[in-house]
Amino acid sequence: SVVGLSSSTLDDLGALLGPHSESGIQISRLICPVAVFDFNEDGVQVREVRHGLTAADLQERLALTLWAGPDLKELGTH
Repeated sequence: SVVGLSSSTLDDLGALLGPHSESGIQISRLICPVAVFDFNEDGVQVREVRHGLTAADLQERLALTLWAGPDLKELGTH
């Protein structure tokens, strides 16, 4: 699995998680200052979110559909 790191802010999420690039690199997890996302056959899952934000806050900024399970955590609390 490939993990991507990004310094993208909340305002940059739309560009970061927009249409998939044609680079051929498939990342399975993306870690950025506002959240941790997993990419799999079900789509994009929010695993962790920055304190003060919710998965719904992230969804408002994105065209793609996010999903979050009952194991959603605050960043840095595991």
